[in-house]
Amino acid sequence: MAKKLLSLTLALFALAAGLSNISSLVSLAENKSVTFAVDNENAGRGDGELIIYTRSGEHTGTNQWGYEVCVNSEGMVISTGGNDNLIPDGGFVVSGHNSITEGGKQSAAFLKDNVSVGDYIIYNRRVAVIIVTDKKAFPGYDIAVNYNGENRHRGEEETIIYTAGATTDTNIWGFEVCVDKNGLVISVGGNNNSIPTGGYVVSGHNTAGAYLKVHILVGMTAILDRAGKTVTFTYTPYTMYLSDLSRLNELYDLYDRNAENCLVVDYEKASEALEKAKTDLESAYSDFEETGDYMAYFAFSEALASDLNKVSALLSENIPVEYRGVWIRPVETTRSQVANTVQTLYDKGINTLCIETMYNGYMIMPTPEGSLYDQNPAWKGFDMLQAFIEECHSRQMELHLWLPVFYTGHTNTKGNTLYDKKPEWRLEDRNGNTVSDDTFLFVNPCNSEVQDFLIETYKYIVTTYDIDGLQLDYIRFPNSEWGFNKEIVDGFKAKTGITVTGYDPSASWWKSFCEYRASFVTQFVGKVRNLIDDFAPGVILSADVFPDVSTSVTGVCQDYATWIRNGWLDLVFPMAYGAGSPEAYLPKLKQNNLDPAIACGLGPFEQSVDDFVYVNQVRYCRFYGCLGQIAFESNAYINKDIGKACIEGPYAERAATPSWDKIQSLAGYAGFIKQRINETCLYLGYMDEAKAAFLTGKIDDAISKFETQSQKAIEDLITEFNMIDNPYAKKALLADGEYLKKINALPEKVTFSTLPGDANCDGRLNVADYIYVRLHILGIHSLEGQGLSNADIDSNGKINVTDYIIIRLKLLGII
Repeated sequence: MAKKLLSLTLALFALAAGLSNISSLVSLAENKSVTFAVDNENAGRGDGELIIYTRSGEHTGTNQWGYEVCVNSEGMVISTGGNDNLIPDGGFVVSGHNSITEGGKQSAAFLKDNVSVGDYIIYNRRVAVIIVTDKKAFPGYDIAVNYNGENRHRGEEETIIYTAGATTDTNIWGFEVCVDKNGLVISVGGNNNSIPTGGYVVSGHNTAGAYLKVHILVGMTAILDRAGKTVTFTYTPYTMYLSDLSRLNELYDLYDRNAENCLVVDYEKASEALEKAKTDLESAYSDFEETGDYMAYFAFSEALASDLNKVSALLSENIPVEYRGVWIRPVETTRSQVANTVQTLYDKGINTLCIETMYNGYMIMPTPEGSLYDQNPAWKGFDMLQAFIEECHSRQMELHLWLPVFYTGHTNTKGNTLYDKKPEWRLEDRNGNTVSDDTFLFVNPCNSEVQDFLIETYKYIVTTYDIDGLQLDYIRFPNSEWGFNKEIVDGFKAKTGITVTGYDPSASWWKSFCEYRASFVTQFVGKVRNLIDDFAPGVILSADVFPDVSTSVTGVCQDYATWIRNGWLDLVFPMAYGAGSPEAYLPKLKQNNLDPAIACGLGPFEQSVDDFVYVNQVRYCRFYGCLGQIAFESNAYINKDIGKACIEGPYAERAATPSWDKIQSLAGYAGFIKQRINETCLYLGYMDEAKAAFLTGKIDDAISKFETQSQKAIEDLITEFNMIDNPYAKKALLADGEYLKKINALPEKVTFSTLPGDANCDGRLNVADYIYVRLHILGIHSLEGQGLSNADIDSNGKINVTDYIIIRLKLLGII
């Protein structure tokens, strides 16, 4: 194991004695110093947002409704005003927009009123603020956090101070800051934290917690003002050092966790890099204490951050088989644009695209005559879906359809949605409204016509396009306040004898009413499963699900635990967005005796998820046993440099998807297990060479059987792993065995069939095909898409008795 640093807690207490000197050390500008919160970096500028753009030589790409400030490599403001400015070489652009919402953030006004040419702007990325000064200065600042109360339940969007009791006793939906008796921030993150003796915890819910996550660091000082109900945090030179120390300690801890879990990394090189960083940090801080040169230490700290990112990359395991995906809303209008988009994502380590197939009420591809769905007229018939399929498949990337199910559009897209075309399909809330507060439009999941229409639509897609996966999104109600249509309420009464008297979560019948509504969603998922089995058996069926399985039924009428237990889903995408979400929600699946194949949805669009957080979430997903991760969404993945961080760390080596070629995936991952044994277990002394040779031989035997006896071969390996003596090696290799089982459970990829006569596109000619052709001729069941093309054996452009006879003769072996 690597030698650890002095523990962070001890370092904090050692520095606490020097806090009285901090005021004399902070070097803010004497005449001018104002701060402002940053919303994001290299992202689209939204309502009221302040965005930093750092890509030298590019333009910001902003519209005319804002105000920008250009800063050179020395931190000096060289121009003000305008939009879509060129980003200075080595510098950045600060871009602000004024919110149109009453009381909203006025970022453009702040820049216009407070920044002049010749000022300096320091961008403190660690806490997402800019400091505007009239001369170069240390980036210290104060930030005041208002709170709502003390030592009581933390309500929605509230910030509460806890000073009494052992812990805060808070739920998982927040973020906390622990302050010791000396007024020093000693830890950040988590919920239900222990309350420091003589100190307190600042606990924020949801966006209040996200604000703490972004702006408060270990090592800040804090002053509690009970009269004003505020806590003022101050960023000092000590904060900078303690933040560096905290990050370094995290990497030492990561080194040890890697060793305990037998991860395949270069331990020797990582250990050397950690020791060098430790020595450099001690030396730089010693110089700072001696000289008081804030800017010299700040420059060192920035360089150290880069070095620690490289150490983090060294400590990142590269798995050869996993889903590395993004959700993507396509806006391309030409094949070359599609190719550029796919290649960009490929270059950032992505191997799976989940493409939004319907948005703003329109489909992205041409639709069959008579469909209630139209293609967006902006694409003028361009088959975007086919272009993405071909570009992905040429790079061995998978293309999954991201299909909103019961959501049909927003109020700003009214006119072309199912909501407009079929008013009788609209979903109603408890007050009879059909438009939600957030302008979402939903159709009624309990309506059989809705379900039948959607099934026919999906049938057309899976029989026409060579997709790799069908991903059900919005496969739920908006929330439990919706689904009060008369037919739903009457149906519940007919089934249970209970009259629904309104929205009443405290009522004894409420859970049953949620389960009743959820049963129709479950019914629909079963229908989609049957559709896939009948017409596209090689397509992976998945669903985007509410992250908390324990509250999904009463929250959004989504009973995905039943879908998993019924074996209907090949892959599950929990939408665990935000810092701390995967750690909070994934364990609940196992707590509910569920262990499906998971590609965890991560949220780089959230301010709390930067590149550092995302990479750590990738690590956690792997630790949990997920088959991969999917980022929402592609723009955030690229623009926030998360893709760059991934290809320098956990995605440094390209991975195959588990389902592109299942046998090759099994063999590839089995080879990786051999690497774990030979490079990690031996290096760390967890087994001797004889045992390693024995196990790698067993793995080679298993690989040779994957083609014909994969399940038994995997079970035999797990039996061998169970007999390992060392607990670390045993745990790691058993987890590998479970990973192989999840790969093996995925459907076999079926080549999209163009076989003449294969009316149901299952890749083979059988009795089902001539039955489908006969039913088509009789007008009982219409063939569509590729199945229709395959059935036209004589190529005369229509299906007739001749085609039916030829198929029968082929089956009888006569022709």
